[in-house]
Amino acid sequence: MSPRKKKQAPRFSEVMVENYPNLCLEETEVGQGIFAERDFRVGDLAGEVLGDLYDEEDFESDYCMDLAGPWVLEPRNIFRYINHSCEPNCELFVYDDSEDTRVFVEVIRPIKKGEELTIDYAWAAEKSIPCLCGKKVCRGWIVAADQLDEVEKN
Repeated sequence: MSPRKKKQAPRFSEVMVENYPNLCLEETEVGQGIFAERDFRVGDLAGEVLGDLYDEEDFESDYCMDLAGPWVLEPRNIFRYINHSCEPNCELFVYDDSEDTRVFVEVIRPIKKGEELTIDYAWAAEKSIPCLCGKKVCRGWIVAADQLDEVEKN
């Protein structure tokens, strides 16, 4: 995942999973996923990813999010369960100032009530695994689009 950076922090209260009335967890073919309890528009915030920051070299987890630098974020709220899609409807962005780093999930295409929220994990080629998203544009691997050729060579 390669999040975008923004200069102004959006307003969103720091709450845990039970305080996300617009989202719910449901079982999917790949484990739990996050589903919309209402329609979302492009630009809406699904929420803030709360968790712990770790040095990328010293930490590995099935849930950690690469913040495109020396840090990874280990989510500890509902966004721990956001699944990958090669055609995502959300993306991560980082708000970073001198005092704080915050990560948000922003809607990048309309989401209907009952639809799963997804992001593109865009993993490095050496960490890629087969993709099960089922989208017409599926790359076949959970990998950054610009590293797909490297995965297919091996």
